[in-house]
Amino acid sequence: MKEYRFEQISTTYLLGSRMILTPPWEDKNIIIPNNKFYFVVEGEIEITTEEGSTLVRDGELALIPAGKRHSYNLTEKKYAKLFWFHFDLLLDEKKFFDVYSVPLKIRVQNKNHVTSLFNTVFKYAQNRLPFEKIALANSINALASYYLKNCSYKENKVEKHEIDFVIDYIKQNYAEKFTVEKLAQITNFTPTYFIRKFREHTGYSPIYYTSVVKLEEAKYLLEQTSDPINAIMEKVGFDDSAHFSKLFKKRYGFSPSKYRETTQRIRDAKQV
Repeated sequence: MKEYRFEQISTTYLLGSRMILTPPWEDKNIIIPNNKFYFVVEGEIEITTEEGSTLVRDGELALIPAGKRHSYNLTEKKYAKLFWFHFDLLLDEKKFFDVYSVPLKIRVQNKNHVTSLFNTVFKYAQNRLPFEKIALANSINALASYYLKNCSYKENKVEKHEIDFVIDYIKQNYAEKFTVEKLAQITNFTPTYFIRKFREHTGYSPIYYTSVVKLEEAKYLLEQTSDPINAIMEKVGFDDSAHFSKLFKKRYGFSPSKYRETTQRIRDAKQV
């Protein structure tokens, strides 16, 4: 009898929106812990990775895998309209795009279809009801499926890295007060060796990486909720408002209150 192996897909939406971009819109040499889709519907953007710079134009869909160092910016056209969101996609507990390598972008053949999938993702992003959770995951998976169907991908033989277990723990418990010693225990490494291996794998020190995860969650809550900023700060594991504001501004260029005000104004005035 033929044996069948059933692979488990796990999908999680983090944050996203429809945006009209004008200068300055850029960031350099960043690594995010989640995958990111960009779908450009007008204008163009530039994405730079270790492999070089790529223009993503009207009607093109870009995918940046979790953990990939990259920069992004507007081109000399100084304008773009796009859809974007961050998401996790796991295959049997492995990062999907570690298992399958894909090109940075594809040309979309059916723009209306892809636009509809993005709109469905945003519609069900709050995923309060069971059918909404399924509809959200289905739409993200449909976009990933569309991407793979329309590109030349390569299957990699991947064993889960020891540090990935630590990253999973950080993402699932971001509100904790992390220490190097506590994180090193997950791998049974000494703290010194753990710091070196973590930096080799992610490009960041362990404690800085935990701050990135906390700040990404705070950014999402500022965009998607009306919770007080102090409540958001405490929810993601900060207890010093001055320190939180300083880290947030250093990473995103705005204080938490200014970021909320700016993104809300853009959303209200410039939604697609």
